[in-house]
Parts: sequence; C-alpha cells; structure tokens
Amino acid sequence: MNTNAFGPNNPSDDELLAGVRRHMTGVESLVPLSGAWEASGVRVGSPVRVGVRSRVGFAGLVPLVLVAALVVVAVGYGMGARVWTGAGSPARTPTTDWVTINCELVSATGQKPTAADVDLTVSILMSRLQSAGVEDYGISAGPASPIITVSIPATADVDSISALILRTGRLEFVWLPPADYGTADAAGRKAVPAPGASIDPALPAQFAGADLDPAKIQAVVDTNSGPESWKILFGFTAAKASEFETWSGAHVKEYFAIVVDGVAQSVPYIFSAITGGSGEISGNYTKAQATYLAAVLRAGPLPYPLVLQSILRPGETAAPSSPSPAMPEVATPTVRTPTDIPSSGRTLGNANAPVTLDVYVDFQCSACRSLAEDTQSQLIANYVRGGKVKIVYHDFVVIDQNTGGHDSEDAADAARIAADQGKFWAFSDYLWANQQNEQPGEFSRDMLIEIARMAGLDVAKFTTDLDAGKYLAEVRAESAAGQAAGITGTPTILVNGKVLDGSNAASSDYYATISAAIDRNRSGASPSATAQSTASAFPTPVASPFATDWPAASPGASR
Repeated sequence: MNTNAFGPNNPSDDELLAGVRRHMTGVESLVPLSGAWEASGVRVGSPVRVGVRSRVGFAGLVPLVLVAALVVVAVGYGMGARVWTGAGSPARTPTTDWVTINCELVSATGQKPTAADVDLTVSILMSRLQSAGVEDYGISAGPASPIITVSIPATADVDSISALILRTGRLEFVWLPPADYGTADAAGRKAVPAPGASIDPALPAQFAGADLDPAKIQAVVDTNSGPESWKILFGFTAAKASEFETWSGAHVKEYFAIVVDGVAQSVPYIFSAITGGSGEISGNYTKAQATYLAAVLRAGPLPYPLVLQSILRPGETAAPSSPSPAMPEVATPTVRTPTDIPSSGRTLGNANAPVTLDVYVDFQCSACRSLAEDTQSQLIANYVRGGKVKIVYHDFVVIDQNTGGHDSEDAADAARIAADQGKFWAFSDYLWANQQNEQPGEFSRDMLIEIARMAGLDVAKFTTDLDAGKYLAEVRAESAAGQAAGITGTPTILVNGKVLDGSNAASSDYYATISAAIDRNRSGASPSATAQSTASAFPTPVASPFATDWPAASPGASR
C-alpha cells in the first residue's frame, strides 16, 4: 500500500496504476510485433535488457521511468535474445530494407564464450559503430549465445561496416630485433616488413592497445600525403608514455612495427627517444578506412574473434542447412617445419641462397606428403638451415580432376591465406598430416578452419578470406602456367629452373637425387634471379609528432 510519503497530495496506488495504464497505450506501438522479432531470428525464452534513449524534460521523467520499466517487463516476458539499437534507429526496425550481418564468436582455444563475453562483444561493437558515426543499427544476441546479429540499413556502406564489425582489433607495438632485421644503419638477414605484411606472432610485443588513451585516438587528414590521404593519431596513457620514452631511448635506430590483428600498419625506426607519448599510424588510408580503424582502436579488441556466417540483404533468407557428416579429428603433425629459419610467404630459407628448389605440389597428393615429411626435413637440415638452398612452393592442382571435388584448390587457397599471416609452413604441416588418401571432402571448410585455429592463425580473418575464395584465381592460374611449362604431375622439383627427374618421391633415393643436383648447382652458382633484397633501401621514417627531429627523407623513401 502506498503510504503517500511525499505528502497527502501525492497520488495513491490506484491513481498510479490508472496513470500507467494510460501511458501503456502509447507504449504499445514501441514494442516490436512478434513477426518482426521472428524475422530477426530472436528466440523466445528468458528476459532481455532493453536500452531506451530519449530527449525529455524533467517534467516527463517520472512517467517515462514508469513506462520504460513496464516496457522491459512486457518485452522481457516473452523474449530470449537481447536487443540493442542505435540512437538513430527507429523504434520498430523494418525487416524489408535492412541488411543483417550474422557472426559467431569463436575461441582460439575451443572454449565456449560466456554470457559476459557476449555482453562485452556487443558493448565493443556498439562503441565502434557509434564512434564511426553509424547511428542506425540493431544488435541482437541470445543469452550466452556466440551468435551475434547486426542489422543496418541497406543504404549503408555494408562492406565497410562489416569490416568494422569483424575486426578483432588487437593492437600491438612489436619490436623487430636488430639481430634479424638490422637497424637504420645496417641491413639484417631478414627484410624489414612492409606495411600490410603479416608479422611473425613469435616476435615480442612491447606495448598494446590497452596502453593507449582512447581520447587521443582520432583520424585526421595526412597533410604530408595529400588531402585524400588520412592517418590515425594516438597517444599513450600518462604512465605508459613515460615507459615508452624509456624503451624507445634504449632502442634508437631499431625498427618496430605498429600491428593490428597480426598485420603491420606502419614500420618505422626510432630516431631518438620518443617523448610525449604520442604518435601516428600512416599508410595512405582513405577517410573511411582511417575513421573505422580509429573507431576499432578506441573501442578496444574483442574478447574472441568474430567469424562471419552470412550477410543477408533485403529479400534474402538463409539457405536451409542439411546435416553434414562429422568432421574427422584434426591430426597434429609429427613432422614440423622449423620456425627459426627465415621464411617469406611460400619461400623457406635465405632469400639470397645460391640454389632454389621450386617445388610443385598438390596438398592431396600422397607422394607430395612423402616429400614434405621425409625428404624435405633432410633438405632443411643439410642445406636450407645453412643458407645454401631456399625452397619455394607452387600450386599444381591435379587430384581434383580425378575426384571431381575441389579440396586440392581449396587447400591451396587456404595455405596462401595462411601465408598472409606468416603461417604458410605451419599450416602446410597440418595439411600433410590430415590427408585422407586423396578422397573428396577431406579438406572441408570446417576442417580448414579448424586447422587454421590449431596452427595459430587469426581465425576470423582466415574464415573471411576463405569464404571469399581469396586466392582461388591465383591457384588456378599457377596450375595452368605449370601445365603450359610442361609439368605433368606432382611432386615436380626444379633445381635453379631445371626440372629434376629420374626418381620417385616415395623412393629411398629421392633425397640422394635432389642432393646431388643441389651440389652440382652450388659449384660456381650465383644467387638465384628470384632472390629478394634483405632490407628496404630506405627505412620508413617516423612522422611528426612521433619523432619531431626526423631528418628530411631520402629520395624514394617510403612512408
């Protein structure tokens, strides 16, 4: 019973209830109809949390609180998923002219995301969208469900917003040890990575995105590169700024990479101790790219990668899925390619090695597996490790023609995608270990994604590229080029451009045959024409305000 604590003139319980009933008349139109909820994939079940934003005066605050409370009760009673909307979104989200982006939280360790993980992911996505200026959106997620759906108007830039959503957003400042990568004054044995290159995940990260002050991250025009080029400014927190100054002072002339999700965004070297704790990431970004990257960095990284499941545009519905056969357990390689040997993409060994072994393989080919797991390990130990030979893999798809499947070219596409993340050789080791006697279906999408997870790749990025068939055209083109050059089967090895024949990959003398050919070519051989320089001719400068005393760039120097 209401005690009228505010005075005798305040309303009684009956009066309050009558007022609530009057307000509910205006609330009904704000509650989504059952059909709209069902079209969005929302399940019936436990309560939801609903955020309401409105511009109201103080006089309307009390009835609004009462109405909002009843909206939560009314909506929560029959709904299982939670829904969040942007400030500019209509109360009842139209389902006919919006695009839905369906994603799944995927743990690299196989651990199921918790309700807290889902909540944090949604919070970060909302922060990213709002920070990037996207006001019209809806996000739904089931209770403790790894499936998250983002709805945006069909008129929005769907591709850019998808990239904004799917990016894990892990920022790292990775030191490039001078013993390997040299300094500004002396080249190292490895080439300094260029912006856009994948960074070896084993390299030490000195600072991370959590060390930055979100308020200092912004996208601005890069006046040094023209009005169409943008960059991202950033600044460390006060404590980390001092730490960064000390660290940079101890590594003058050395390189480090500013890395997002394993990919270098900028690779400067340190001219002098960096004071003030501020810097920039430049790379000829467009306005949209810089704005969205800044939004990702401000919001922080997702707890787990988001893997794209589907993008449904107006009028499209998800295709019904039929039960798929259980995927066999992924086998762990018994033979692994050493990780302490220089590599770049599909090349293993010193780029300036005097002998090049061009190896044409099909990842379903059992003889190729024998070569990779038996002979190749001997070649690595006796020739590649010492800088005498480099091995270069090429695709030559033949098994698919026999089986009528597409596993060989899918595996080749996946291996190239892994190369983007500096994981080609680790990924290939798993492919060889999981052959199934050249049977169709052995390298299914699920199998390749699981291999990517076990090989330590960014699974979200890998899956996006795999679903897009990123390198299928290149795989087919390389296979066709090999056929035109007279290659008829796999494995085929060229030693400094000359086809090696007269032996079988599964025979005991295969290593001896290759070794003899290598020794013949090493006698008076000059470095292969395909050798690459070990360092950039011009180091990448650190732009102001990152190092205010940077000297004028040499002609041809790249940013």
